[in-house]
Amino acid sequence: MRPSQFSIFEKYDSATIAFNTLTKEFLRIDVDYDTFISKLDNDTLPTDIKNILNKSRFLVEDDHDDFGDFLLLYRNARYGPQPLVVFITPTLKCNASCEYCFQRDIRPGLPPQQGPEPNKVILFVTDKLKDATGLKINWFGGEPLLNSKYIEHLSKDLIKLANCFNKPYNASMVTNGMLLDEEHIQFLLRSKIFKLQISLDGPEEIHNLIGRRDGTRGYREIINNIKRLPETIKVALRINVSQKNLGSIPQLLDDLKSDGLVRSNIFIHFPLVYDFSIDNPNTNYMDTEYVLPNELYGEAQLSLQIYATKLGFQIQMDDVLIPGQPLCHAIRSKGYSIWPNGSITRCIHEVDTPENSNISKLDNDVDCAPSLKKWTMAEVFESGPCRTCFYLPMCGGSCVHVRFKGVDPPKSCPPSKWTIKKRMQWYESNASGERIPIEIDRDKLINRLSTLTNYMPKENLLNIKPLTKQS
Repeated sequence: MRPSQFSIFEKYDSATIAFNTLTKEFLRIDVDYDTFISKLDNDTLPTDIKNILNKSRFLVEDDHDDFGDFLLLYRNARYGPQPLVVFITPTLKCNASCEYCFQRDIRPGLPPQQGPEPNKVILFVTDKLKDATGLKINWFGGEPLLNSKYIEHLSKDLIKLANCFNKPYNASMVTNGMLLDEEHIQFLLRSKIFKLQISLDGPEEIHNLIGRRDGTRGYREIINNIKRLPETIKVALRINVSQKNLGSIPQLLDDLKSDGLVRSNIFIHFPLVYDFSIDNPNTNYMDTEYVLPNELYGEAQLSLQIYATKLGFQIQMDDVLIPGQPLCHAIRSKGYSIWPNGSITRCIHEVDTPENSNISKLDNDVDCAPSLKKWTMAEVFESGPCRTCFYLPMCGGSCVHVRFKGVDPPKSCPPSKWTIKKRMQWYESNASGERIPIEIDRDKLINRLSTLTNYMPKENLLNIKPLTKQS
């Protein structure tokens, strides 16, 4: 027998911890790491430990097809029973102008749009919902609250439709949070939108600078609006990470705690900001003066997660070990994005522009459209290093949109890959209630984050203006 391609073993105090990226099994083995590895290599592990490892698929037969195991699970997840997931964009208008937004270059030339035709949306969802396990709607934008009347009207019909088919209904929204007054909160409750994603880009002045060049992106409004949300509405607080704001994020976390946002309905995560400009594919997702390289981001993200939990914030601990699933809605057989003019794509980054041809429409047989078929059939891991990589079940070959843009491993590898062993240690320390020596001192963390970026924070983190590169 041999270790599976997807098995990772790591030292943890006087024991060994193990994680399988395919089965997501996590084990603690009370054998010293060096001794364990020696016995593993020599095939002299005690029978009881070997049986446990075999049962959990950490060990497999010498001629076992590891890749075949992955492919079976992967294709079943993509094409097997699943909910219908639809991103609906009621408008591309926005009351912010975030410099990293992938729509920033096309929005000025777009005509006013008031959402896809409701009757056509209902007919489309009716057709696709019949053999789905449920209905998940994500309201996207632009800023969707700029067209809340449209959303409320269509939500009523979508909820009725799900009830008619006896399918569970789930709705969420991506919003900048600036319009979440009491009237809009009541609208969310009526429309059964119980999950929000709201982005922040740093402490107040930095957030406002990144969001609008005139520095008026409403940080204080957003914080006050989040505070008034009822516990029934869950908030994924997306704290974007880039070279421009990295050193200031601990200060942001301190500010959020001072504002009373350590709450049971708020979860924090730290995604990496890419240059999502759709008209410059040669530099998208590459290491620019804005984008933090993946390996360094992985270290920064883990450090920020640890500091956030020290302050009492919630992060999904499963996301520490399994920080992302390879199957976003864009590559599932029942995942769609509907744009204001009735265009349909798989991925939310494939906005309908003259340069993006072969986009399907609500009137058409969308699944036969070339633009959707290429996503349905894509398996970006078939060649190259992905096929034999231990991390393949965690990323599925990485973001298909990124790979379509011509970015290959290791550039396309998820940042979490580079810190998986540290993540295993932290996961075990949380599961067992133990403490492990990972640095979470605030000042040392800020200094360390500053060394990871070419943008250096000034003495006062709230006065990083105009965020220029240090010579």
